[in-house]
Amino acid sequence: GRLESYSSAGNTYTLQYDGGTGQLLNENPSDPGFPKISYGYDSMNRVDRHTVSVGSESIDQKFTYDSEFPGNIDTFTSQETGTAGAFTTDVDYEYNAGGLLEKVTQNGEETSYTYTGPIVTRVEGPALDREVTYTGKLVTEIVENGLTTQMGYDGAQRLDRVEGTGVKQEFGYKTSG
Repeated sequence: GRLESYSSAGNTYTLQYDGGTGQLLNENPSDPGFPKISYGYDSMNRVDRHTVSVGSESIDQKFTYDSEFPGNIDTFTSQETGTAGAFTTDVDYEYNAGGLLEKVTQNGEETSYTYTGPIVTRVEGPALDREVTYTGKLVTEIVENGLTTQMGYDGAQRLDRVEGTGVKQEFGYKTSG
């Protein structure tokens, strides 16, 4: 069987499924003061819509997926309506040839990602410029918006030193007991 209902914060939600696909369509609260949650799906059975509403307030989120990398989101739009007005957030995602996230554009502002192999080594965006240096799998330096922090490790590859602008912290480890 499948889950038919659950309780949260003193409210019981009843779940409604599509009779043909078995996909979850709605989570309906017994108390109208709690949010109703609805889902929509694309032709590949991926969630492409998620809506949360209480009375006249709602958040409606829509997704499209990348055609080359079907598990990756291509666009995301969130529309919020309520007593404070209406707000829309639009996000576009771009991927490199390996399917790794390369650029995110949110309401016209871009954030880019640079990789060394599968590891993100640089993030550049509004009010953020962060570069991370690795030695093997260990982070040895982070430069964020011009400020440098260096990390050191002991022979067992445990963090034993963090040093940045005007700050130096050292760590020691017990050998036993």
